[in-house]
Amino acid sequence: MAYQSALTGTKGHRIATGRVILTLAGTPRSLSPSRCNAARPLASPSTPGSRLSWDILFVILSLTSDTKTHSAFMRTCRTLYKEGISHLLQIQGATTFDYTDRRLASFCRFMLSGTAPSNRIRHLSTLDLVQDNETSPKNLKPCTLTLLSTLLRSSTSLTYLAVEKCEALLETGEQFQRAIMHLNHLRILKLRQVGKRSIAMLQKLNAGLVDIEISHDPNSDVPAPDPLTMLSAHAEMLQSLKLTLFSVENATIRFSNITSLWLHSIAIVMIQPLAEAFPNLVNLRVGMVEDMDIYLSGDIDKPRDANYAAQAEDNLRLARLEKLSGSLVSLYCLSVVIHVPRLLIEGVLPDLPTVVSEVIEDTSPTELEMSVMSFALGWDEDLWTQILESSPELARLHLTITVTDRDLSRNLEENLLSVLSKSSVSTLLLTFNTLDLTGHGSQPQSPEISSENINESRIKDIGHRVASVTRGLKVFSISAFGEFHWDWRMP
Repeated sequence: MAYQSALTGTKGHRIATGRVILTLAGTPRSLSPSRCNAARPLASPSTPGSRLSWDILFVILSLTSDTKTHSAFMRTCRTLYKEGISHLLQIQGATTFDYTDRRLASFCRFMLSGTAPSNRIRHLSTLDLVQDNETSPKNLKPCTLTLLSTLLRSSTSLTYLAVEKCEALLETGEQFQRAIMHLNHLRILKLRQVGKRSIAMLQKLNAGLVDIEISHDPNSDVPAPDPLTMLSAHAEMLQSLKLTLFSVENATIRFSNITSLWLHSIAIVMIQPLAEAFPNLVNLRVGMVEDMDIYLSGDIDKPRDANYAAQAEDNLRLARLEKLSGSLVSLYCLSVVIHVPRLLIEGVLPDLPTVVSEVIEDTSPTELEMSVMSFALGWDEDLWTQILESSPELARLHLTITVTDRDLSRNLEENLLSVLSKSSVSTLLLTFNTLDLTGHGSQPQSPEISSENINESRIKDIGHRVASVTRGLKVFSISAFGEFHWDWRMP
């Protein structure tokens, strides 16, 4: 495979098309393994028959960005092969594997082979075991599982481990669990779809974990346990925690060093246990699993009133909170009543404008990021005025607008201008996306955009009009569908 680009130096020295090409007196010569293996030690200023030093070759080796090109470069000689292992493991995706026997087994054999396997294993710092729709940990052959377990037991520098379908993998035998228990240098652990065995292993793990992400198996017969009790052994070291399908309902343990908390698909969100268990939170993200059902059932105000009362009566405050994000209904139910510098609201529906303004008024953010459908710009002008004036300290607004027809109509443009004329932010970012009908969220790109309606000139025209109607605007950026972009800054 050819390199993405060629490096040209003095007197014609260069790298090209999968081989190291050295030019001497205008005649290209390949750097063959036999010539390289006969080279002088690494301290020598250059390779034999070339003015390219080993240092330059090592730099070129480190710049390769895909495993195929990198491995081809490594195979040119033993010196580059040895030097390239650490760089190979740093290439994106090089240590990510699904539960396909052949690729995972090959990687384990590569890391464990050689005259001195420890020279390879010491470079392994991350390992991500994922799964696709056709693979499962239960399909692993015993020999592959043994290789994987041996690799983990031999690892001395592994600091990041992610395991998909962790419970299913542990059900294949105890050797994988025993191997993880040897990872004393582990700092980041992500276990997805955990169950009884995974939780027991996590409680016994002695590594100094600072970042944990766990998700409960929705198909498990065992209900999700109290996550704080489950993680009590790591309370002193943890700094970041992500929980999926776990609810924090009781402040059984205090995690004073956790500054980032991510709660996804939780049954209910209550502020009292959060404030008591995580008193030093800086970044909080919340999302209830059935938040729209709660809204449609008419029970949206019950948790909000309870959380509001808890903050008023018990003087509970997330005093260090700097960033709050989540679905609109979840944020409304949480009812954080304190100044939060950054607020990110997801899932703003057209029939919830008053809910938006109350969330903004509660937190009084300096920076607001909000996603709305295009027809939300047609809300009553008084409602938009209420939203944009809910926080007197608002200085930066990032508004993401999703359209359904890949088109910026004149009516949409006029509604947008009407809305922004009520704003007085100094920094404004506008992003237009198209609605994704596949269920994977809005998409920034659309190859079917009509060039007659959307082009660079039209985007600039909208940008100039927005800049003229927004009071006090100093910095402005607009982008549409990932294809058009325009920046403006007050002279």
